[in-house]
Amino acid sequence: MVRHAVLATIDVRMVPLLAVTTGDWYTRLLVIVLVFVVATILVRVANAIIARAYWGRVLAGQAPEHAAELRRNQRQKSVVSMLQSLVRYVVFGAALGLALVLISERAVNALLGASLLVLVVGFGLQRVLADAVAGALLLFERHYSVGDYVVVHQLGVEGIVEEFTVRSTVLRAINGNRIVVMNSAIAGCTRYAQASRSLRIECIVRIASSRAAIEAAQLCTQATASPNHHFLRPPEVIACEALDVSDHDSCTRVELFAVVPPTQEWLVDSWMVDQMMRMWDERVISTINVIDVSESALSELQGAALVAETI
Repeated sequence: MVRHAVLATIDVRMVPLLAVTTGDWYTRLLVIVLVFVVATILVRVANAIIARAYWGRVLAGQAPEHAAELRRNQRQKSVVSMLQSLVRYVVFGAALGLALVLISERAVNALLGASLLVLVVGFGLQRVLADAVAGALLLFERHYSVGDYVVVHQLGVEGIVEEFTVRSTVLRAINGNRIVVMNSAIAGCTRYAQASRSLRIECIVRIASSRAAIEAAQLCTQATASPNHHFLRPPEVIACEALDVSDHDSCTRVELFAVVPPTQEWLVDSWMVDQMMRMWDERVISTINVIDVSESALSELQGAALVAETI
């Protein structure tokens, strides 16, 4: 009696599903569409909750003032991007599985029995799994984060990491192009220490300091006049000091400062240096030095030097 009661209960509960699987194709199609609509809504709601939780915490705290805090925020944003993509795969994967069940058991068995389809699906899942594992390793080892400027050597592409998902890394080039790179294709890359390059130009010219300041300021204005010159911070004169020399000619040390995007260093070490040589010509009495030094890397080298002295 108990066994018959349990079977009767199972049969009653399976009535809605059986009604769908044995009904006409229009009913099944409608239910499948409804399943994917619900899945889309769930994905959007879940991703909105994840994003709101992250940005709510960021906005509630103080603005980052140090490089370490900025790096931590970038890593957390990478985790958020990975979670959002993972939600999409899980929800839509579950919706696809439910849709296959609703088609009917006979149709599913026929599809699974097709050798060619099994090979295609298996090959596709192999690529997906490889990308997912590579993405998890990239996130775990912290090779780069959202907001970093990255150069992928194998593919010859570069840009700011705009999105980091389970399968791919999305780069935004300086010209605005959106570049999608599969995680398993990234065998080697270069992450720039900063999303900008701060450069200083220093030289000594045989000219009065007042005139040198005026001409250097004119050069800075000319540098930003061209639409092809993408300065993140316009060049400016930060030092124009008169030097004491033995002869009667006036000498001035000129120092300029500019901030450019990565890979755009040519604006300073090529274009501006050439313009300075044309403007002052033979009055330049020293090598025009372009200084690009990372303070963090310099401090690490200084620490290494101190350790080497003690060995």
